[in-house]
Amino acid sequence: MKRLFIIFLILFISTETFSQISGKSKTGRLFGKKKIEKKVEAAPPVIILTSPLIDASNKLFTDENSILIEGFAEDKNGIKSIEINYSLIELNSSNGFSKVIDLNPGDNFINIKAVNNEGVAAEKNFSVTLNIQEDLPQIVIDEPMLGIDNSVDHFESIITVRGKVTGDYGIKEVRVNDITATIMQGNSFFANVKLKDGINNIFVTATNVNEKKTQKSFKVITPIDLDGPKITLLEPAVSRGIKVIRKKDVLKVRGTVSDPSGISEVTVNNRRTRVLANNEFSIDMFLAMGENRIIVKAVDNKFNTSTDTFYVMRKLDEIIKSGKYIALVIGINSYEGYWNPLNNAVNDAAELAEVLRSEYSFDEVYTLIDKEATRRNIIQKLEWLTNNVSKDDNVLIFYAGHGQFNKNLNKGYWVPADAKTKSVADYISNNDVKTFIGGIPSKHTLLITDACFAGDIFRGPKTESIEFDPNDMSRYYREVYRKPSRIALTSGSIEPVMDSGRDNHSIFAYYLLKALKENRRKYLDASQLFNEFRMAVANNSEQTPQLNVVRDTDDEGGQFIFIKRDIE
Repeated sequence: MKRLFIIFLILFISTETFSQISGKSKTGRLFGKKKIEKKVEAAPPVIILTSPLIDASNKLFTDENSILIEGFAEDKNGIKSIEINYSLIELNSSNGFSKVIDLNPGDNFINIKAVNNEGVAAEKNFSVTLNIQEDLPQIVIDEPMLGIDNSVDHFESIITVRGKVTGDYGIKEVRVNDITATIMQGNSFFANVKLKDGINNIFVTATNVNEKKTQKSFKVITPIDLDGPKITLLEPAVSRGIKVIRKKDVLKVRGTVSDPSGISEVTVNNRRTRVLANNEFSIDMFLAMGENRIIVKAVDNKFNTSTDTFYVMRKLDEIIKSGKYIALVIGINSYEGYWNPLNNAVNDAAELAEVLRSEYSFDEVYTLIDKEATRRNIIQKLEWLTNNVSKDDNVLIFYAGHGQFNKNLNKGYWVPADAKTKSVADYISNNDVKTFIGGIPSKHTLLITDACFAGDIFRGPKTESIEFDPNDMSRYYREVYRKPSRIALTSGSIEPVMDSGRDNHSIFAYYLLKALKENRRKYLDASQLFNEFRMAVANNSEQTPQLNVVRDTDDEGGQFIFIKRDIE
C-alpha cells in the first residue's frame, strides 16, 4: 500500500511539471504562458532653487560669510525628504525648504538631495566661492532700479544694465550674463541684455586684475508674449553697445526696423523720426560735451517695444583749457544830460562778474561800472585786450547800458557813461566794437550786449541769422570747437529792449544769470546757454534775444565754452 502511494505521488509531480513545461493543463488542453511584467522606474523629483540665483556655470561668487538656500521640490508621488549637504531639512506644507549655510574662504560645494515616496532621488550641485573681502571688486547696480525683492518689472525686450565697480585693484572685466560689458571712465559699465518672456536671471560678475571675482544677481520680469520690433543700427557702427568716440557735435543715427505687425513709431532720445517704405530711419542728433546716451526705441502696432542703447563720448579737455579765460564786464546806470539813468544795468554787470569769478573757470575778470565806463576807458580796455590776449585765450565782453541807432547813418552805438548829448561823437559805434572783436587775437570771443539796438552788430555782408529750435538743437550747433569763434549774444535785434525785469535785473540779464547759476554741466557752450534762456525772455517780454556770428572778424565756426567749477 505504501509502495502504491509513493508511485502515485511520483506520477502526479511528473504530470504537473510536464504541463508547466508544455503549456498544457492536466486535461491536456493548451493554455497561454504567463507574461512577465517589466517594472517601470519612477521619475525623480524636480528640485527648484529660488535662492541663490545660479547661472549655467553652477558657480557663485560672494563676499558674504553665509548664504541662504531656499527652494522647493515637486513630485507627483510626494516628497519624502530633503537633504542639504547631507543634513536632513524640515519641509513646509508646500514642500519648500530653507537653510542658511556658513561659508569657508574659497570654494564651498553645495549638494541638495530630494527623495520621493517611492524612494527615487534627485540631486542639484553647485559651488559658492567666498572671496577675501579686501581683495574683492565691489559692484553697485545703478540701472535698473531694483525693488526690495531684488527684482524689477520691464516691458521691453532689451534692458540696459548700468553700474560701477570699485576696489583697490584694477578691473579686468565685467560680464553681464554671457555679455562682456563696456567699461567706461571711472570704472562705470553698461551692457544691453536681451530678455525672454517671464523671469530673467541677471548675473553681473566683476573680475579684478588679481582674478578675484564678485557677483551680483537680480531678476527681470517681462510680460508674457512680448516681442518688440527688430532694430538694426547702420550708422554709427556700434558693436554690443560699445561707446563711440566722436569729435563733431552732430551725429547721424541711421538704421532699419522691422516687425511682423508693422511699425508704429521710432524715436531717438524721444525725438520721433520718419520710417521710410524700406523700413529705414535716419536722424541727426546734437551731442553735448562728455558722455551722450543715445536710446533708439521702436514700437510696433501691438504696442510692443524694443530699445537699443549706445554711448557717444566727446572729450573737450584737450581743446578748451590750454589758454586763459578773461572777462570785461561793463554796466552803466548813472547817465546825465540827454540820457535818463537806468535802474538795473549795474546790478546785471556786478552779479555776472561775481558768477564768472566764483562759479566758472575765469582767470581774470575786469569791470567798468558807472562813471568808470567812459568812452575813453572802454576803448582803452578793448585796446588792452588786443595787445595782451594770446591765441589760446577765451574772451567774454559784457555791456549793459543805453544803446542808440542813428537812422540817417544806419548805424548802432553804445552810449558810455560820459555821453551827455544826442551826438554820435559821444558814442562808441558797433562798427568800432566789431573792429576790436576782430583785432583781439583770442581763440574764442563772446560778446554779450544788453542794450537797445544791440542786434546791429550782426549787420554786414553775407550776414546770416542762426536759427534756434529747442526741439532740433543740431541745427544751431556749429562744428569743430577747436576753430576760432567770434559770436555775439544780444538782448534783442534792431529794437528797443527793457531795462525793467525781475529781482533788480533786466528781463534779459535775469534769465541769463538764472541759466548760468542753475547749469549743472561742466561744459556749456554759447549755443547751449542761449537755448537755456531764449524762450523765457521771448515769452515774458516784447524782445527776442539773438545769437549770431559777428561777420568779418575771422570767425571759423567755433564755439565759446563756459567751464563750470567743481564739476568733474
